[in-house]
Amino acid sequence: MPKLGCRCGHVIDLTPIPCSNEYSLISDSDIESVFSAIESSPSEAGELLESVTINVVVCDVCGRYYISKGKESVEYEVLVPETTEEDKT
Repeated sequence: MPKLGCRCGHVIDLTPIPCSNEYSLISDSDIESVFSAIESSPSEAGELLESVTINVVVCDVCGRYYISKGKESVEYEVLVPETTEEDKT
């Protein structure tokens, strides 16, 4: 049962498939390559898409983004949403 403990204390359950907390991030140039592959070799497009995406997990309590440091990595860069005075009202 894969889970990710958020810094806010919430435990994000990653076992549901599809998982509403998990996203795939892909660059514009890589998505163009995937589109080209769909046209020329649809059977390889899925593999290409999987190889160029980065895993992103979002905490549904505090909104932190956990961005995978690599395809096979279990380490994440953590991004915390900015807060402004307007957010506090």
